[in-house]
Amino acid sequence: MNSKKKAIVVLGMHKSGTSMLANLLQLAGVYLGEEENLKGPAYENLFGFFENKEILDINERLLEILGGSWYKLPLFETGWAESDHLNDLYKEAKEILNKLSENHALIGFKEPRTTVLMPFWENVLKENFDIRNILIYRQPREVARSLMQRNKFTENEAIDIWFKYNQIVLDYLELKSFEIIRYEDLLEDAVSYSKYLFDKLKIDYSENVLQEIYFTVSNSLRHSSYSDEDFFKDSNYKQEYKQLHKKLITLDKKLNLSFRKTEFIEDKDLHIKTLEDKLDKIKRQMKQDWSNFENEMKNHGKTMEERDYYNWKLKELEKASKNKGNQVIIASIPIIGQLFIVYKFIKKQLSK
Repeated sequence: MNSKKKAIVVLGMHKSGTSMLANLLQLAGVYLGEEENLKGPAYENLFGFFENKEILDINERLLEILGGSWYKLPLFETGWAESDHLNDLYKEAKEILNKLSENHALIGFKEPRTTVLMPFWENVLKENFDIRNILIYRQPREVARSLMQRNKFTENEAIDIWFKYNQIVLDYLELKSFEIIRYEDLLEDAVSYSKYLFDKLKIDYSENVLQEIYFTVSNSLRHSSYSDEDFFKDSNYKQEYKQLHKKLITLDKKLNLSFRKTEFIEDKDLHIKTLEDKLDKIKRQMKQDWSNFENEMKNHGKTMEERDYYNWKLKELEKASKNKGNQVIIASIPIIGQLFIVYKFIKKQLSK
């Protein structure tokens, strides 16, 4: 009898839908950690990143030890994950996951750097966990455009990072069992693909979970759209980039032959209730956060004029949200600002 707990690891390049996939897994009952331990929402990810902050910290330090960063990857020499220099990180990582699984038999985590660091995380997990890997991929030009906007990379720089991440993870997964899903497919039919994945991963879920997934994922989350045909025809892109994307598509078709579309009827009343619950939660968070912020200002001798300034700033944020929809750039008060974005987004959904 297998007494190991199950760990679902979401793999995928930055800006490829890893946050959305982790969100769906969480909705189905996969434990990612307590809310305060997960990276919160921002203007580029309205519902949050669903990343464990401690795992993010381990990954950043690991890449630094290896002589690189998330966008300038180190040279991964053969057997790099067995180095004695990593012993302290191994100890920390095992403690993090043991704590995460203390009261949960089904856990998961997502952090894009994990995609190139799986030999390390496999060593951390393999003793106590049954590891299930899910790779999510996205059209390379769409990834590049997102990175160009967020990080000011050139298109060639961005696609080269996309190439390295996906090449490394496919080399790692070559002789392993794994699931693969395309970001664009998940946006197009989140219910069918989620149900399909949950069944393959043997995750129990209810009809209400599928309803919430239907509400949570929509094509409004898609910020650009480029066809594979145009990408393959474009002579500006290296042949190796095109071959890798074709390999991902081929693997997707091969491993998902049994996929079938699910018939689904939307429960609008349930969606409205879900939205209202989320809205109430965010209102409470904002109220508490504002109270904490005011107390902090008083403790540091802030003047009424300064408090008036922050009140004015919140009003400016509200104006910006009306003018720019979801693309609100938060200039100050990060926590309140992030909650404010989600608050406005949900208000907008309720008014539809």
